[in-house]
Amino acid sequence: MKAGAVSKYNPDHNVDPIYAAAQAWRDKSLISSGSVFIDGKELLSQKLLDELDQRFVKNLDVGEGDFLSKLKVQLSEGSADCRQLMAESLWLALLFPSNVGATKKRENVLEIWSWSGTDLDATHPLLSDAVLKGVGSAGTAYNTHRWRELVFLIGALRDFKARDGSEREQITSEPWAFSGWLSSLPEARHRQLIHILPHLLFPDTFERISSESDKRQILAGFGDTPEKEIK
Repeated sequence: MKAGAVSKYNPDHNVDPIYAAAQAWRDKSLISSGSVFIDGKELLSQKLLDELDQRFVKNLDVGEGDFLSKLKVQLSEGSADCRQLMAESLWLALLFPSNVGATKKRENVLEIWSWSGTDLDATHPLLSDAVLKGVGSAGTAYNTHRWRELVFLIGALRDFKARDGSEREQITSEPWAFSGWLSSLPEARHRQLIHILPHLLFPDTFERISSESDKRQILAGFGDTPEKEIK
């Protein structure tokens, strides 16, 4: 069995389209700043990330109400492109979890995109069931703390775009450089995305595990390593 075959194996369905979608995001958006859905459109730019930081990260609503209704208010004074970037950011964050249905994922992304004043084609290949089925459970916390994961993601992308070209190239081409960079960011220790994104972008290197506690248990099973060292 070749390297990476086990980490990408899923007994329930073919997950190749999911990893292909993650690679498309890396090439089109992370590296080239383009939209993953609309060819030729720039969305993942420093300017729009700064706007999302202003409208969402620094304008949090922790009161009553569901995620989407609060998000709509937070982005109400934002640009159309800012709202589209949020839709794409949520799409990326939802690629991994299999404990959220493909239909619900698609509905959420389409709704946020619609706030920009235009509709995204629901039949877009990157919104297909094959792409949105997920590769593993992220637990209930990942969904209930979705806003925290998005806050972290936006901060990570702003940090990435602020770096020089050689640093960005190293981060996007080397698995451990990517993981090391992501894990070094503020609040990284508490976010599941530090496990999820490395697996999606480098599935031949990182296992299909989204939980730090699960990784600890696996390491503990391999010997007598003290728990402090495992942490």
